[in-house]
Amino acid sequence: MAEEVEKNERQEEELRRQYERARNLMLSDIAHDLRTPITTIGGYAKALNDGLVTSDEKRTEYLEAIQNKSQRMSDLITLLFDYVRLDSENFSLRLEKTDVSELLRENAALLYADVEEKDMEFEIDIPEESIFLDVDKLQVSRVITNLINNALKHNGAGTTICLEMQQSEKGYQIIVRDNGKLIDPLIAEHVFEPFVMADVSRESKGGSGLGLSIAKKIVEMHGWTIELVQDFERLEKSFVINLEK
Repeated sequence: MAEEVEKNERQEEELRRQYERARNLMLSDIAHDLRTPITTIGGYAKALNDGLVTSDEKRTEYLEAIQNKSQRMSDLITLLFDYVRLDSENFSLRLEKTDVSELLRENAALLYADVEEKDMEFEIDIPEESIFLDVDKLQVSRVITNLINNALKHNGAGTTICLEMQQSEKGYQIIVRDNGKLIDPLIAEHVFEPFVMADVSRESKGGSGLGLSIAKKIVEMHGWTIELVQDFERLEKSFVINLEK
């Protein structure tokens, strides 16, 4: 009996250490992601304040950089807030019977201009008939937006992005796929973990690494699952949400 108690205590201690290591890594990554834009803003602001920027063109360039970096920090803080809020005891989904087909079409319409601006193709394959499910419209929209923005952020011009919904054995599937750069298999195993960069190295600062983690949380709160499927023969990757009835 004493041995079993000791074994349980060792297991609890190891879990506590794993949690602390993961927490410390996350805090380190947060600091890393915030330090670069802060340093850039400080440097540009000092140059402007010291009168080192004389041309109007350069001044505009510095001010735009400050604005972009400030927005980058704001977006990251918002993502962190969302990530923590989804884990809080007080948070719950606001489920309502929703035509998911129409909801997907609305999200596609909102992002169409962004896809065109990146010189990418946007294919939509959503059933014309209404498919009603109990969902949190705001949170599901956030998932779709995160997945499409992820494809926009990490792929180049000429990439085709597709948003589809199809029937499956257990219900329905929502699929966001593209024929852009595939994700390294070693990274793909952890792609839904917070601060894991999917398609680019951390040095490129292409994103916070929180979007997919937030998407996974929302999907699972609905009782669904999400997975990354890569077809190396067809050179395409798909994020598949399984909406089980």
